[in-house]
Amino acid sequence: MRLGQSTSNGPVLDSLKRLFLSTLSLCPTVLPDIKPEYWNHIVNEDCMLHFFTELDYLRSETAAISRKNLLCVFRNPDMHPTATQVPEGFEFMDTTC
Repeated sequence: MRLGQSTSNGPVLDSLKRLFLSTLSLCPTVLPDIKPEYWNHIVNEDCMLHFFTELDYLRSETAAISRKNLLCVFRNPDMHPTATQVPEGFEFMDTTC
């Protein structure tokens, strides 16, 4: 599903960034503390320390938490992810402008 289209790549992308950032502020992480063992499983850049790179690891760490939402993000993919790359239970939404 395509969310929108812009010839300048600005307005739609800016809106998505605002939506994403507001979601982060309204829905705090369910794992607020960064444990030492997380370092091999998280994104170590650009203040993204609460973003995990391994879904199975994240699921194991949050298994005991009943009320949670999970967002899967493909950052700057070279091509549309294949069905085998998109985790089961997720829907890929193309936000390319």
